Amino acid sequence: MNAALGKFNEAYNKEIWSSQEAQDAFKNITPEIAINPNWLREAISGETYAACAQRASRIAPMPKLTAKYQAHVNRHQVVDTPNNG
Repeated sequence: MNAALGKFNEAYNKEIWSSQEAQDAFKNITPEIAINPNWLREAISGETYAACAQRASRIAPMPKLTAKYQAHVNRHQVVDTPNNG
């Protein structure tokens, strides 16, 4: 999962930085703007972010996750059940 996430992030970053909006935002950055860790997210439209994420997911698809849960009962533990009577 970690490797797949790394590949996706790499593809996502390439897509974001190849967008014209990101290039324009980078041209206009100042030290005051750069202090904010979310400056790029705030400078680019949601549509651009979504489009870049879609292209990145086609380049580096994330694996489908399936989870299995198991419950093990301790046979030495007494479990009190509510008394309805």
